[in-house]
Amino acid sequence: MGRKRPSGITRFTAVWLIIIVCIAIIWAAAMAFVTVALEEYEDVQMKYAAEDVFNNLFMRSEPSALIKYADIDESGLEEDVSAAEYLSTILGAGNLSYKEVISADSSVKMYAVSAGDVTFASFTLGDGEEQTEILHLKYPELKKVDVTLKPLYGAVIFAPVCAEVRVNGRLLDRSYVEGGEMVFDPEPYYPDDDDSFRTFVNYTVTGLFAEPEVTASMPGGGELKLERDPDTGVYSAQKDYIDRLAAQYNELVLKNDRLRRLADLRREMIEAERIRAEEEERQRISDSIRAVYGDFVRDMARQYNTFIYEMTWKTGLKNNTLVYFKPGTSIYNYIANDYYNWGDFYLSTIGFTDEVSSEYSWVDDAHTKFVCRAQATVNMTGTVEGVYTEDTEYFDDTVYVDVSGGKPLVYALSAYAEEHQ
Repeated sequence: MGRKRPSGITRFTAVWLIIIVCIAIIWAAAMAFVTVALEEYEDVQMKYAAEDVFNNLFMRSEPSALIKYADIDESGLEEDVSAAEYLSTILGAGNLSYKEVISADSSVKMYAVSAGDVTFASFTLGDGEEQTEILHLKYPELKKVDVTLKPLYGAVIFAPVCAEVRVNGRLLDRSYVEGGEMVFDPEPYYPDDDDSFRTFVNYTVTGLFAEPEVTASMPGGGELKLERDPDTGVYSAQKDYIDRLAAQYNELVLKNDRLRRLADLRREMIEAERIRAEEEERQRISDSIRAVYGDFVRDMARQYNTFIYEMTWKTGLKNNTLVYFKPGTSIYNYIANDYYNWGDFYLSTIGFTDEVSSEYSWVDDAHTKFVCRAQATVNMTGTVEGVYTEDTEYFDDTVYVDVSGGKPLVYALSAYAEEHQ
């Protein structure tokens, strides 16, 4: 009878099963340990921490949370929010990125943050105090954040030293002046007594985070137009300033000219009124004298013209004429002794039209002599060498009359006017 084979698991098999199970348990434990270790290792990797910092601090954060990391030296010429607005503009432009850069400290990792081509911030990561449970690796910790905002804006303003120059509404004082003064040559439109009106300076402003609002005004008011040179970027008030001064000067010249014309007109009116009053007074005097002696002057003119045109010698005609003239005077002697008619016109009739006497005035203050003008058209008929002829002559003489004796007597006609002196 043969040997009976035992049933069930043999000892050998059991031993190997135990060995295999132990190995599996050990392997599983080892794999679990490695997995946890790998996870801890991944958790402490700087690149992941850097990504978290970038996303949370730069991609999702508001500018107000970042601006505190910036060391900003405010210019005082813009609002306090200008830097934050500038940073907001950078962040809002998008295209943000970061990359590791060489750090001066080997114990930390440094990362630069950029918006497009502009690098405006950096942050550093290093080992923190907190450790992983198994490997006791130190978790990365944010060590430092730097936000570097470089002001891109400024302004150079060329303006008269007497003008008020403002940037963003703030008045610039002489501390903003760079370089020396430029004094222009005198011109008629510059005030003679103040050289500051032709003295210009350059105001220079830097460190602004936004395009500035630049204004300039004339002394006492009046906004100046600033022209910005596209090549140099300089704001210049020169052209508008000079144009305004020239306009003011021209207005002053016109005003003075108007004042002169008004003064001239006033003088002319005063002179015209004086002349009118004098003429009115002369006319009053003339009328008053003519009222008394007008008929005498008219009769004298008629008699005198009849005498000088009569060819026939008539003693009665001469005597009738002399009664109008003052004895002893040249005109009296001329009529009495010197007159001779050399003409060949023999008078038949004589008449007078357009008889006028005017411009009467007293020769002396005592009113003993007066002078006037006598005019008339002398119409005559007669014969020349036996032929009937009509003749017209014009009488226009200045007549001087003496009334000191009570009876008016002519002492001079225009040809003898010197005798009235």
